[in-house]
Amino acid sequence: MTLKDCYNEHIVMKKILPVLGKLPWHALVFTLYPAFFYFAINIDESDITQLMLISLFSLVIFVIVFIMGWLFIRDIQRAGFLTTIFAIIFFSHGHIIEAFQPIPIQTILFVFWGVVLVGSLILLVKYKQIFPVITRTFNVIGITLIFSLVVTVVPNLSRGSIKVRTPLLVIPTPTPVQSNIQKSKDELPDIYYFIFDRYAGDKTLKEMYSYDNQKLTDFFKDRGFYFLSDSHTNYPRTSYSLATSLNMEYLPTLKKQLEESGNELGNNFENTVVIPMLTDNRVVHTLRSFGYEYYHLGSWYEPTKASSNASDNLMFDPVQQLDGFTGGFIYTTILSSFINNIALLDRVDLHIRSQQYAFSELPELVTKKGPKFVFAHILVPHEPYVSDANCNVKPLIERYENTVSAYIEQLKCGNQQIMSEVDRILSQTDREPIIIIQSDEGPNPLVSKMKNMYTFDQSNTDSIHERTRILNAIYFPDQDYAQLYSTLTPVNTFRLIFSQYFGMNLPLYPDETYIFQSEADFLQFNFVKVDPE
Repeated sequence: MTLKDCYNEHIVMKKILPVLGKLPWHALVFTLYPAFFYFAINIDESDITQLMLISLFSLVIFVIVFIMGWLFIRDIQRAGFLTTIFAIIFFSHGHIIEAFQPIPIQTILFVFWGVVLVGSLILLVKYKQIFPVITRTFNVIGITLIFSLVVTVVPNLSRGSIKVRTPLLVIPTPTPVQSNIQKSKDELPDIYYFIFDRYAGDKTLKEMYSYDNQKLTDFFKDRGFYFLSDSHTNYPRTSYSLATSLNMEYLPTLKKQLEESGNELGNNFENTVVIPMLTDNRVVHTLRSFGYEYYHLGSWYEPTKASSNASDNLMFDPVQQLDGFTGGFIYTTILSSFINNIALLDRVDLHIRSQQYAFSELPELVTKKGPKFVFAHILVPHEPYVSDANCNVKPLIERYENTVSAYIEQLKCGNQQIMSEVDRILSQTDREPIIIIQSDEGPNPLVSKMKNMYTFDQSNTDSIHERTRILNAIYFPDQDYAQLYSTLTPVNTFRLIFSQYFGMNLPLYPDETYIFQSEADFLQFNFVKVDPE
């Protein structure tokens, strides 16, 4: 480049920069920044396609508000200012509500936004001369926001943490297990598989929480259940545990099946192995081959939210029709106050109401003609601990307690739900049922604290016990429990059921529990086998 070229470029930039300084591009930054910020703080649980979706949503907001502002004011700088103010209100509302929990500030915040809007309108009408300064100031803030995103996101790009969905992943259709006997539909049992998330094992409750769960264990005994008092999860994480139980295989075997189908699995096996095999699993395909209807009661947890193989998916919250990441982003906006036409509903309320909805649907499912498979993922006693022992929603100030006593209160509520649904099934079903009451993992440690509940590099024996001991109780209609034993783990649940009731030859696997030392180990299946006892 010659000296003359440099001089010409300097002249061009000297003319362009003042123009750029006058343009209110801060409005676009303030509108798109929340989407990128939300992506940055959830970078390990999201992917680029989800970022594109919420960015498009934000961009539509920008276009609509900016054009309306310009048509009303006929001034680009003031229209930009109005758009930025709207973006701040719209996208920060949910974050502010969450930051002040459990203090109820919804009404106060709406009043504050009203004051902000009135003040902004006064500026727009009476102080037009200050908008060049406001524009430059907001543009500088916009540059700072962009820089902060670069600092946050780029390091994750360099270490490959940002996930991109691969639509070319070849998922082999799970082969139904072959049966040696022939049964008519009238002879097949209904099967209920209820997952009570983070329900602690009996020993954890007694030895670590000083709580005797005798009322529930006596209930199981009276109703003819086999209570597996020493059961443990195979993997202390929901998606890993359920992918194992619903495919009747340990995860390395599922990984091998995908690799043999020609898949490049990358370095995040939760995305490329666990979730695909959970949502399209062998248990469901096998039961479907026998003519079962499949009813899926999901939660807000993305991997169990819905099933493409279900005869019917039941969900409380319309936002659940979006993926969990996108729905979560919507809840950070002012729309969170009006979702479901329930004014001022916060996410903690939604947590408990979605579970109440699930249980309200169960009575109808019990009376549906079989054979049927009912899967329900119930986020009880999973935190937040919003219910008391009688399943009444606690006052707002008490919903964020993270204590053993709060956990036990919500567990007692779960016990009521378990006993109610079991009695309903046994008294109202038109065919003999198989009922599995199970938890996927133990609680987030309340006694033996861990820095990260999914990585065990700083754990001890007590924290491993707390995280891996689970609730497990099984009801067989003929009470033939000769093949059951107290340490049976979820990987063998359906192997045993299919062998005993469907004439399949599925030998039981060793009952093993695996943990992860680091996040990389967790994502790449570098498991450590532990002795839970």
